[in-house]
Amino acid sequence: MTDRDAVPLDLASMRKHYRTEGLSETDLAATPVEQFARWFAQAAREGGLFEPNAMIVSTADAAGRPSSRTGAAQALRRGRVRLLHELRVPQGP
Repeated sequence: MTDRDAVPLDLASMRKHYRTEGLSETDLAATPVEQFARWFAQAAREGGLFEPNAMIVSTADAAGRPSSRTGAAQALRRGRVRLLHELRVPQGP
């Protein structure tokens, strides 16, 4: 199939509406790690995602420059997510 043969997608119709559920402070878990575990379990059970453990982890240096890594979560232990990623792939902006 070439680009000329491709059926055009209606990108606007793919837009999801995220206002069906709210988020209030009283609904949050006691710690960020507990909240992450809660959201991850929900995504894995209900999200219909091919690989719910795929994620991008981003940080910023002291000057505010972002850096991101793409990987797959392997484990959640002692409050940390163990991320499997390819070290040889350049990371960052």
